Amino acid sequence: MRSRYAWLLVGLACQDLANALAVPSSQGRDESVKPPHHRVKPQTVQLVSPNQNAPGKYFHEASFSGHYDGRFASGKLPYDARREHLTALTHTYFKTMNDIGIETWLMHGSLLGWYWNRNALPWDSDIDVMVSERSIDHLAKYYNMSMHHYAEPGREAGRDYLLEINPHYHVDSTSDTTNVIDARWICTQTGLFIDITTLRQNRSAQAQGIDGAMMVKDNHHYMYDDIFPLRETTFEGVNTRVPFAYADLLVEEYGPAALSKTTHENHRWDTENQEWIPLRLVPQLPVSDHVQELPPNRDAVERLDDRTHRSTED
Repeated sequence: MRSRYAWLLVGLACQDLANALAVPSSQGRDESVKPPHHRVKPQTVQLVSPNQNAPGKYFHEASFSGHYDGRFASGKLPYDARREHLTALTHTYFKTMNDIGIETWLMHGSLLGWYWNRNALPWDSDIDVMVSERSIDHLAKYYNMSMHHYAEPGREAGRDYLLEINPHYHVDSTSDTTNVIDARWICTQTGLFIDITTLRQNRSAQAQGIDGAMMVKDNHHYMYDDIFPLRETTFEGVNTRVPFAYADLLVEEYGPAALSKTTHENHRWDTENQEWIPLRLVPQLPVSDHVQELPPNRDAVERLDDRTHRSTED
């Protein structure tokens, strides 16, 4: 059944509120997970106050951890609770973005987690995604500071998620190192968030004749063919996308061992169950680095020269 959404348009300059009904298409939705009841509600969150230690920085993290929003978090979550909330954070983000029609995909540590078993790395405390320039412009124009309520099955009170856009999102320079995050999807119950960065044309490189050069404000540089066309897949049980040349990108960012090393951050890879197990749960195994001869997630791994094959097919 199609659900109806009331989209809240909120501007940073206290613009007038305007509500419009929209009926998103069911095409491309993840039907494997029962959709939670979702509505957009008026937000009551105050904008962040200036930080004396980082003038000009928009997003400010909690004093006890850089992976929590201090407005909503009072402390770090226990291991299992953090994983459960990150899964909910992932589900609600991608379901919302898919319904809006936003072009978004996994990157960095979340992409590495996807590579291993289609899930977030259990030691991670946030999720990393990227969006296109057109998408961040759309979110900033229509959805900034919108509060999204998800009444999930089994949870009477539900949860609220804030989509907040950095007002510096339109700046495409890498010189402003304090505002490299363009937006966040924030759980207002726990303070956990998804970092959203924007893939932009590298106009300087293109002016020098490097066609297809792309960049991100956090100083990551890509070629258009590294990212597009995006691959349809799932992550934490919800429909999502990953870059076309994901293996190349992971090797470049983390090194070849990241795709085969089976101990990391006090976890060991369980080949039989295809999951990361905390070492405290496998005390009988020696704590030592081990490198597999074969990649862990065979159905996810493709040859690193995949782009050559694609060019041949094209």
